[in-house]
Amino acid sequence: PFRIGINGAGPAGLCVAGILSHSKQPDGSPTFLIDVFERDERERDQGAGWDISSDAKKTFERAGLDWRTICREGSATWRIYRVGEHEQPIAMVSLPEVVKRLTGTGQPESNRHAMREGLLAAMGAGTTVHFDKAIVGLERGEGATATLLAEGGSRHGPFDLVVDASGVASPLRKLCVDEEGTAQHYNGLTMVNGIVGDPEGELDPQLVRMLGEGTVEFVGDRPDGAPDGPGGFDVILQRYGNEPSDRRAKMQSWFMRERRGQLGEELALGRVPFSKISRHEHPEAHARVLQLVKDHMGDRWPRMYHELVDALEPVQVWDLHQFPSDAALRGDRTLPLVLVGDALHAMSPTSGSGGNLACKDADDLATYILETRPKGSAALVDGLVPLMQGLLTRMEPNQRKGEWNADRFRNVLRNTRPVLEYYNRWTPFEGAERVFGSLAWLILRPMQWVHQLEGFGLPPRQNTES
Repeated sequence: PFRIGINGAGPAGLCVAGILSHSKQPDGSPTFLIDVFERDERERDQGAGWDISSDAKKTFERAGLDWRTICREGSATWRIYRVGEHEQPIAMVSLPEVVKRLTGTGQPESNRHAMREGLLAAMGAGTTVHFDKAIVGLERGEGATATLLAEGGSRHGPFDLVVDASGVASPLRKLCVDEEGTAQHYNGLTMVNGIVGDPEGELDPQLVRMLGEGTVEFVGDRPDGAPDGPGGFDVILQRYGNEPSDRRAKMQSWFMRERRGQLGEELALGRVPFSKISRHEHPEAHARVLQLVKDHMGDRWPRMYHELVDALEPVQVWDLHQFPSDAALRGDRTLPLVLVGDALHAMSPTSGSGGNLACKDADDLATYILETRPKGSAALVDGLVPLMQGLLTRMEPNQRKGEWNADRFRNVLRNTRPVLEYYNRWTPFEGAERVFGSLAWLILRPMQWVHQLEGFGLPPRQNTES
C-alpha cells in the first residue's frame, strides 16, 4: 500500500484521510496506509466552527460525514443591531429565508468538536490518528520518500507522501514556499473571544431573542475614556452547538494594534495560554481581559452587554495572521510534500472562508491522489507543485472577502462619529463590489427589503425589554 503521513488532524487533514481511507484494492485491503499526527490532545475544546459552504458539505459527505450532524439547524442567520436600538435589526448579512428554501443554499454554523469526532468515526481501515504528537520537521529518505520528525526526537515513516494540514503555524511550509512567503503577516486586528455556556440562563432575555439560533452583531460607541479612546466597538455573538440542547454561544470582539502580541503584553498575559484563559486557572488574567472589553463598552452599552462579558468562560486572545497571496513556491518537484488549508494560504477569517477553502483543498488533493497514484509515485510527486499553484490561485478572491470584512471592523473601530450617525443598513456592505462585483447593490438592496418583509426571522416579542 501507498503510505501517507498527514500533519494536522483539523478538517483538511481528516478530510483527506477520510476520503482516501475508503479506497480499496481488488482484494479488499486499503489502498493507502495513513498516519495522521496532531499536536493537540483529542479532547481539546475546538470551540465554534464556521459557516459551512456547499463545497465543504460535499467534501464532508465524500469523507463519510453527514454535514447535517455537525451543524445547528436554523443557524444560517446574521442580524446586525445598533446598540440602543433593539426593536429590529438595521441589516442582515445572510440570505432571506425564502431564498434559502427555494435554492437550498445558506451556510449554517458548525461545531468543530463534532466535526472532528464525526470525521474520526467515519474513517475507514488503514488509518491511524496520533494525538499529542507535534511534528517539527521532515527528512528526505531513499527514493521519493520522507520521514516526519516529532517533538522529543521520535521519527515516523518513511512515507511516500506527506500532507501538511497543520495550519498557519506549519513547521513544513518553509520547505515548499520561498522565504518571503513564509512570513506571517499580522493584519492589525486582534480578536478577543469567549464562550457563554448557557445564554438562556445567564443572559438578558432580550439579548437571547436577538441572538436566536444563529449570529447577531452589535455596533456601538466607545466611551471617551476607553483605553483606545473614542470610536466605535463591535461585538458578535453566535450559536455553535450542533445539538438543540447545546445552547452555547461564542462572543467575539476586535481591537486594532500596531504589532503582533501587543494586546497580550498590555494585558500582562505572560505565559498564560492565549487560547484558553480560564477564570479558574488564571483568574487575574481572565479578569483583565473581561475588564478590557467592558471598558470599551462603558456606559454607552446597556447593562445586558456587560453581563454578557461577565458570563464568558473561557476567553481567548487571537492575533489575526495571513500569508501573502502572491507567495512563490520553491518549485522542487522531487519533494513528496504538499501543503493544504491554512498551511498553504492562511487569510483573514470571514464566515469560514479559510475553513471552507481548506475542505475544498482536501477534496481536490484526494481526487488528485486517487487519479494519479496508478501512474506511479514519481508522477504523483512531480505534479504536487502545479497542484499547489492551482490551490494558491483561488486564494485571492477569498482574501478579498476577508479583507472586506476586516476593513468593516477597522472602520467601526476608527470611527469617531456617533454610531447612530454613520452606521445604517448599507454600511456593512460598503466595498462589497470588491467581493461580489459591480452588480452587488442590485442584489443586496432587494435582499434587505425581503428580510424586512420576513420580520428579520425574529421570534415573537415578549415583555423582556431591559
